[in-house]
Amino acid sequence: MANKLGYRDGGRTSEEGINRISSRVLSNAGILTDDSLNVAQAGTPDNTVEVAVGDIIIGSNSPNNTLADYYYHGWVDTAHAETVTANASGNPRIDIIVALVDLTVVSTASSDNPGALDFVVVEGTPAATPVAPTDSEIQTAVGASNPWMPLAHIAVSNGFSTITDADITDLRQRALTPDYLVDKATADFVGEGLVWSQSSGLIGQMTSGIAFINGKPITKGYLIKTFTASKDTYVDIPNTAKPTSTDELTYTEVTLGNSAPALASDSIRVAKVVTDGSGITGATTSGLDSNGVPIRSTASIDTLQIVPEAVTTPKILNDAVTAEKIDWAAKGADAGIWWEEIGRTTLTVAGGNISIASLPARKYLMLQIHVIGAGTVGIAIQFNNDTGNNYTRRSSNNGGAEATQVSSARSSSGVTLDSGESAFGIVDIVNVATRVKFIVGSIVTDGAGVAVSVANDRNEWTGKWVNTADLISEIDINADTGADFAIGSEVVVLGHN
Repeated sequence: MANKLGYRDGGRTSEEGINRISSRVLSNAGILTDDSLNVAQAGTPDNTVEVAVGDIIIGSNSPNNTLADYYYHGWVDTAHAETVTANASGNPRIDIIVALVDLTVVSTASSDNPGALDFVVVEGTPAATPVAPTDSEIQTAVGASNPWMPLAHIAVSNGFSTITDADITDLRQRALTPDYLVDKATADFVGEGLVWSQSSGLIGQMTSGIAFINGKPITKGYLIKTFTASKDTYVDIPNTAKPTSTDELTYTEVTLGNSAPALASDSIRVAKVVTDGSGITGATTSGLDSNGVPIRSTASIDTLQIVPEAVTTPKILNDAVTAEKIDWAAKGADAGIWWEEIGRTTLTVAGGNISIASLPARKYLMLQIHVIGAGTVGIAIQFNNDTGNNYTRRSSNNGGAEATQVSSARSSSGVTLDSGESAFGIVDIVNVATRVKFIVGSIVTDGAGVAVSVANDRNEWTGKWVNTADLISEIDINADTGADFAIGSEVVVLGHN
């Protein structure tokens, strides 16, 4: 036993010693940026593919490419072309292009070992339904002791003359860093990829991707599998899976339509593949199985379960923040802590009623009303389809004398529009089930005309709905003088607690 120090110029530090710290920081090998070593068609498509510039980490224990021992860091500073061998077999084939470390080139003769990072296109076997080369076939092609990592599959048609991007399937994986860490208490979920679909017949294919199991990132490469006919097959990924295209997934077959099998501990379910006698008829990659186990769950992570230092403002893409992804706290004790839109109706045909139904419970409601007269039309409000004499109002136009209304079937604003005249109003409502619902609103209208020389009219309106048993779940804006509201008239409901 000894205490050791990695020091390159001392001349006695092994590969493990030089790379020990990085092998503890990274959880597996892979590319270092999303565009590193991307495989694409040539600028003018021909029989070659182009490997982009960038950096890659290749594990010493490929094809697993975990960093239990040490890794090799390689980089490309000029795009690299690789030729795809002609195919005159009469059948298509699937080739694979890999990055490899050629240990026979590694020496002290030149700095940075030029040529030791190399690329090879390993040919698949032509067949009516071709499959890609296996790991053992790849290892034979690159050299028995040379570490390697897959970059892409290439679909090679019989008699091809050009390879295009449509023929290339990306197999690269990211070298995982602490940017991806989540707390172990986080529910297991799929970060990206790992989607199963039919390739042909009973052959299925899974995209590469990453899952988190007990907070541990599990990356998996592109997979192809032949499924058993006339079965429901449940596909699980264990937390011991390695970041390669070696198939270490768990496939559990049951009779068609039977209950799902139990999910093994420290695993995540990513698919249910259904087959008939000749092919795959469906691949379920979302929802729940019959036992309530999530299938390929991509559920959001609770804020408290994210390692604090893993999320900083520069790491959040602007396009990733959308209204649908903002937690408006629509459930639980904090429901409605923001003003949010909870209902909207826009008329696409003229009508005498604008209805907004199925409103969630909110203590405070705000209506934004924009209506246009299709004739002489008034503006009134009703709640929950209550047409009984349970409404009142007190209103004033342009600061004039107040008008009142009691025991009415609706609360009328006191505003009347001519044909083509428009109005905009804001109405606030307090919505407590056991209390009378009060209404406070103001409305502006065109007045005697739309010209700038004519001042608009204004209306102040208060009212109440005498109901002490129900929350408001539906709001109707009525045209209470017989005519209709015109196309484009709209009511928006905002809610807050």
